[in-house]
Amino acid sequence: MELKTFWKIGSTWNFACLTYDTASPIKNVIGAACDGKSTQLWGIPTAADRLHLIVNGLCLTAVDVPANNLTDVLHKNVVLEDCDSGSMAQQFQWQDNGIVKLGTDDLLCLDWDVAGVHEKGNVQMYTCNGQTNQMWYQILQRGTLLTSLIFKPGRVEDRCLSYYGMNVKGGDCETAPSVFPTKTQRHAQMFVELLGRLFCLTAYPFKNIFSRNATLKLMRKKEVHLNLCDASKSQAFEMTTRAQIKLQNDPGLCLDWNVGGVFHRYDEIYLFGCNSYPNQRWIQYVTPSLGDSQ
Repeated sequence: MELKTFWKIGSTWNFACLTYDTASPIKNVIGAACDGKSTQLWGIPTAADRLHLIVNGLCLTAVDVPANNLTDVLHKNVVLEDCDSGSMAQQFQWQDNGIVKLGTDDLLCLDWDVAGVHEKGNVQMYTCNGQTNQMWYQILQRGTLLTSLIFKPGRVEDRCLSYYGMNVKGGDCETAPSVFPTKTQRHAQMFVELLGRLFCLTAYPFKNIFSRNATLKLMRKKEVHLNLCDASKSQAFEMTTRAQIKLQNDPGLCLDWNVGGVFHRYDEIYLFGCNSYPNQRWIQYVTPSLGDSQ
């Protein structure tokens, strides 16, 4: 997986991935442009909450640095060292909002030093402040989500998860954007990069249906739109072994391609009561650049 963070400079959002600096004699870790190479591919955190780089098996480790002066804010450098199950400096607390705290000091958070407070571009453990450069998205895969429906023998229609404005819809698979499923300890998010920012699939209460069909009005359902990623419950999904995408806090609702325009507009995507129809099955065509996430 990749670990990605971001920061706004002027009107532009800048993204960086947690990266092993191969030129560093101390095996330093920095924030660099995401390229999917082996220096940015990390194993999913273990039960002990350690994080290792897949290519060399070394673990992320917080190390002490001398204070520059008496007013210097407490911080630690982050390097790669041999994994040690007894090392508290390799144990981290992974929060649902992407914050990564040091296990032995929950006042320190994994921080991309984008402003150069200590060393520009470096990654460090720094006083927790809730800023976006301390929020790390665990990107497990990138690819296109495809669903389909068989209308009759010989006629199958496919759609891929796409969007129009902030509305989520079924679109042409050749032009559909890559969707990035991410994961924290308790839930998964799905987001796209749009206008230089991260927008997540978000569940909203369903608007009124202008229909005389009482059954449709009573059906459990939610709308799905894009909204800025915020790690809220309305953005928490579960990808099941049956290729369904469920809302985690309401697992009876599954991502559904509104193939027949049952509620509003044909082709839009909703959360609807889970069923066995193929328009609730989502197959991901994965871009293999993230490598083995184990």
